[in-house]
Amino acid sequence: MPIGEIKDRFFLSPREAIDEIVGPATHGDAWQKQLPAGNDLVKIALRNLYTVLQGGKITAYHHAFDGHERQLTAIEAANEFFKIDLDRNCCLFGPIEGPPRELKISRADLVAFLDSAQSADEAQPPSDLEQCTCWLIERLSTTGRRPLNKELEPEALQRWPKLSKRQYKNARGNARARMGKAATDFSGRPRLEKPAHSG
Repeated sequence: MPIGEIKDRFFLSPREAIDEIVGPATHGDAWQKQLPAGNDLVKIALRNLYTVLQGGKITAYHHAFDGHERQLTAIEAANEFFKIDLDRNCCLFGPIEGPPRELKISRADLVAFLDSAQSADEAQPPSDLEQCTCWLIERLSTTGRRPLNKELEPEALQRWPKLSKRQYKNARGNARARMGKAATDFSGRPRLEKPAHSG
């Protein structure tokens, strides 16, 4: 029996990889497609995509729209000047920004890597970063005056001595993303309670 045209996409652009695979794997039901690149959920998913590419277990190719493809190496992906631009759906190499390059990421490799990472996470106790994220959500969800970051950060670093300042910042970003609209005020001001209706 003829199979007709094969329409499966075996390679994904960065935006497709975020929208279809990395975003849902990172945030579960909280994920929505086509969020703007500046959205906190997208930023976290993009950090995960960088981590995956830096691991060297994902096949990805780049080219300057000239048809001459090169495989992206883990060293290139880990370079501080390598950048994924979701607005233009391309990648860039520096330090002097060259022309935009098309980036194609293997769908099968990406799915397999994230599945294995999820299985490993389920078999291990929550990381310090995850524990700190949950703790921040709890602290920032309290009624009354929200604690300031200058109060929370030293307490968190004391609770989790192996947590770096960068990881604390990531935990704070994760907490803000998960809290959604409830995280609009991180300034320490009191949360306003709705007055009770008198009968």
